[in-house]
Amino acid sequence: MAGRVSAFVRRWLPLVVLPCLAFLAVGCKVLDGTALRPSWVSHPIPRQGVTVFVGHGSDSNSFNARLEALSDILSQLSESLGEDVSVSGWRTFSTTDKLPEYDLGVVREFGSGPDIWLMAEASTSAIESRRTDLQKAKIQQDALVKGLMADVDEAYRNNRDGVAISTLLDAVYACATQPSSYDVQGLVKLAVSYMNAIRISLSKRDPRGPKVVVKVRRRQILFNPKVVDASVRATFDATDVWGKPRTDSLLFGSGERGQFQFVPYSVAISDKGSIVFSLDIADKLERLRPVLDASLYASLEAAYQSSQVSFPYHRVSKYSGSAMLVGVVNAGPFDSERVEASLSSWLLGKGVDSTIVKLDGEMGEDELRLVRQENPGATYLLAMEIREEGKTEIENIPLWIVTGNIQLWNLRSQSLVDQSGEMTLVEESLEDAYQQILQVVTDRFSEYL
Repeated sequence: MAGRVSAFVRRWLPLVVLPCLAFLAVGCKVLDGTALRPSWVSHPIPRQGVTVFVGHGSDSNSFNARLEALSDILSQLSESLGEDVSVSGWRTFSTTDKLPEYDLGVVREFGSGPDIWLMAEASTSAIESRRTDLQKAKIQQDALVKGLMADVDEAYRNNRDGVAISTLLDAVYACATQPSSYDVQGLVKLAVSYMNAIRISLSKRDPRGPKVVVKVRRRQILFNPKVVDASVRATFDATDVWGKPRTDSLLFGSGERGQFQFVPYSVAISDKGSIVFSLDIADKLERLRPVLDASLYASLEAAYQSSQVSFPYHRVSKYSGSAMLVGVVNAGPFDSERVEASLSSWLLGKGVDSTIVKLDGEMGEDELRLVRQENPGATYLLAMEIREEGKTEIENIPLWIVTGNIQLWNLRSQSLVDQSGEMTLVEESLEDAYQQILQVVTDRFSEYL
């Protein structure tokens, strides 16, 4: 009996156990979720001439999950191209599910809970064509950067550090904006080291001028060689023709001696402030701001600022201490006493004391001789003339046309030292005309005082 049972078990047990094992295997697969996914999710089979990308997104919000899947597809396409198209192609792809330049489009979609998978197909030939274009562009860009770096090395060997830094920033920009084999981070690090080695120093300071000798050197362990042909920008506070504050600058070169003398060529420079001397690379740095990683750009900006030097000054007129007379030849439609008071106040701001005198007519030998006789201790006469040239009308708006001029006379030699030249302004009211003509004329004459 036992033998018959054993034979029965051996015969029928495989038929019972094997289906059970198969069921258990299938059941496990259902439990881990993979049986619920289409085969293309993990094993997509591309058609001929087509490249397939499967993107995955997961979020409790199905819309966000889908956007994440689209972003994943763009990332894969970028990796396949060797070019980041995730930003440039996002708007089109996220709104239309297509990217026409690569014949890319979403063809399948599957969702399960918070997860979404998207399958997209793209033209393999379009991708390969773009890869070819990128490779050509990369070769051209590498040749450009190689030439720039050769110029950098030559300039640095010849102590033309300013030129080397400027050219190096061009190379950084080229690598940051176009495909290249050169390492942007390495180029930035080199530029930072070059800038950190720049030393701008000041000597023979004359804050009353303001004048100063500016030297550009390279910091080294044993000695500091001069940096030749460096472009240095002097930045300072100034006023525009309307008397409003603004920032102005002058450009200087260190030349063969590695230095230059700063003199205030700008007539608009403020009488008191600070002049900041820095390498003339601010525009090139600003160009790099949007194309560089924030930390890389910060390192460049910090190195640039560390090479700057400031020169505080308080400009004093060369006529300070001189006996200056002030008079109005012709005040035009304005009160002459008001014009005289304004001129005296302007001179006082420059450290020049003045005495008001009455002038009867145009400046000539007789008038100058008379003024000197009545003021024997005086050396200079500042005379102003204002004229109303007439009125006009533009679009039914009445306008006043006013001219003004300042002359500085040496009473002892009876000679004209300097004059502002005739200035003309058009204003809507006489009051505006007065304010502006006085401002413009005195600003233009500031360099002589």
